[in-house]
Order: sequence, then C-alpha cells, then structure tokens
Amino acid sequence: MENCSHLLGASTPLTRSYSTELHFSDGNLILQADQTCFRVYGGFLADRSPVFRDMLSFPQPPDAELMDGVPLVHVPDSAKDLNVFLKAMFLYEFFPPFPTRTDFPTYQTEELYKRALVHFSSAFPMDLSEVTRFPSWELDNTLLIPHKSHAHDDQAEETRYQLHPDDALRCVEQTLAFVTAAAADLLEFLWVPEIIPGCTRHVACLANRLSLRRETEAWRSHHHVALLNLVDDHDWSDLAVCHACMGVMHAQYEGALQTFWASLPGRFGLPEWSVLRAMKNEATK
Repeated sequence: MENCSHLLGASTPLTRSYSTELHFSDGNLILQADQTCFRVYGGFLADRSPVFRDMLSFPQPPDAELMDGVPLVHVPDSAKDLNVFLKAMFLYEFFPPFPTRTDFPTYQTEELYKRALVHFSSAFPMDLSEVTRFPSWELDNTLLIPHKSHAHDDQAEETRYQLHPDDALRCVEQTLAFVTAAAADLLEFLWVPEIIPGCTRHVACLANRLSLRRETEAWRSHHHVALLNLVDDHDWSDLAVCHACMGVMHAQYEGALQTFWASLPGRFGLPEWSVLRAMKNEATK
C-alpha cells in the first residue's frame, strides 16, 4: 500500500494508506474503510447499488472532506470486506468459483447478489445424484434448511449463521425422526427379506447382512446422523454376499435413498424439490 497520510496534515498519525489493488488514478470517489482508502468510480457503484446510489445522491456540503481533490466517504464495513466487494464489482474475474467460500457485503447490488446466490447454492444440490458432500453451515434460507438437518457436523467450527428458531426446532424434531424411523427405512435392506430370491448362500449371506446391520446401528448410535452416507462404498466392497443378494440390496437401498430424498423438503414444511428448483431458477435468472 502507498502511504497517503501526507494529505491529512502534519499533526495526523501516519496510518491511512491507499489500496494498491483498487486505486484508479482517474477515479472520482474515495472510500475509506478502517485506515484503507479505495479510489474508485462513484457513478459505476451508484448505477449498480442502491446503497451507494442513496449515499451519493445527497449534495456535498462546502466543507465536505476531500482527498487529492476527490470526495472522501467513510464506510462502516471493514477494509477486508470492502476490498472483496469492490474487487467483485470492478474485477469481474475476481469472483472465486465454487467451492471457494465467499463472505462479503453486496450493498444490495442485484447482479452481484445473483452471482453470489449461484455460487452459494452450488454447495446445496437439489438432485440426489449431485450430492457429493454434506455442508453443515446454518443458514436461514428456504432452499438450504433440509441440507443442514441431514448433514454430518464435521465442520461445526465453520458455522457463521444461525437458523430461525422455528427452523431450528424443525431440525431438532427431524433429527430425532432421522435417528429412528428414517434410518431404519434406509437400512431395511439388510434384513428384509430374510431370504433374497435367487440367493445361493442363504446362511452366509444373511449372516453378513446382519453383521453390517450391527455395525451401522452401532455407528448410528454414537455419531451425528449423516443419512445419505449410512452405507458407503467401503461397506459395499466389504459385504461378502452372493451376486443375487448384492443386486437386490443395491436396488433396495437406492430406492430407499430416493424416497428419503423426496421426503426431505416436506419434513420441514417446504414445497417439493421441483417447486424449490423453480424458485431457485427464478431467483438466479
């Protein structure tokens, strides 16, 4: 950063400085956050952000603070947040792609909000086939509530937002339901039917199925519930059953997953996935 404290007078501490990343020499507005100064284009910001439009619409008083002959506006946000926002506005390629996390104010800038929404919603797929990981961030957002409840809580320290109390209560209620009925439905393939048609090793196959059931039940009773990952690839590869049993069990389990996934929004009083998907498309178009 280039020191700009010479503009403040000899008695002022030499602490204020220009940003080297966002300093346009022909800019007509200087924003200061903390002790960092950003020289940018006021008209550009006003055209895209109602916050800046309102801020800059007031006539400047005769004694308005200037820096290098340019109006100076103090912004209450941190220099870090303002820096990221301005980069996203002026440096189009800056906006980091998913899954990089973003966290900065949008100043009600519609296009930036839409880009952020597309970016953020990428972490919360609406089709079971697209689910690859289970975030645990708490967000008071209709499109995201179901994901919080079934997610494993490995990233609890990353939580930055809080659910609305009504949604939090639903999550508690559904967590209890997931531990009991929902998990039992997903694992039913391990004991029903007792003898699978076409099985060539009845005793051995049933014993191995029940062994996996005991393991999953023990895991489920001592860990947070991650229902979409109750049985993983490692479990399937270690399951010593005949070819006929394996095929039927896979089909049963996939069907149970689809049924659970379809029920997820309704468990929280939300419309079905197709409606939520249409809401998302409308919000981001």
